[in-house]
Amino acid sequence: MGCAEICEAVATEKRAKSRLWSIISGLVFGSAWWLFIDGAALHQSSPEEGFPFTFFLPMIGQLVAFFLVNAIDWEALDPDSGLYANPNTPCINRAILVFGLVLQLGCLTGAVWILIGVYADKQDPFSAKVTGVVDGILILFANLLVFFSTWMMRWGNIPPEDGGMGY
Repeated sequence: MGCAEICEAVATEKRAKSRLWSIISGLVFGSAWWLFIDGAALHQSSPEEGFPFTFFLPMIGQLVAFFLVNAIDWEALDPDSGLYANPNTPCINRAILVFGLVLQLGCLTGAVWILIGVYADKQDPFSAKVTGVVDGILILFANLLVFFSTWMMRWGNIPPEDGGMGY
């Protein structure tokens, strides 16, 4: 199977497109966690304190938001699809999707605060214990990668334009 056949399959078949974007998203997601763990390992404040738990919170929130955003099927967002007897279900699904997006943006804000407030601000009492800024950059970059992998996975599962399932 050549490159042209693979590109044609990805463009027309839902399963091939979904599989390709899931693989790419998974690689980005795994790389993000790898970078985050590397940032946690590089963190040097004091041996008795270790890596603060508050630095884990943006990545934990990103993980929860990843599942919130990608757990809902595209058809479940359409009120005219007739999938549900309750007319409020698409509204609830949309609210879950928006909550996942807001959670992700809040986690990105938290990661920026960690980088700017702790690693760059010398007035912060915690920053006196921090020796380098590389781990703060890795925390922010890992959060950005999880954000992008979430939406790569979400956009990779958009059904084809023709309305066919491609199976």
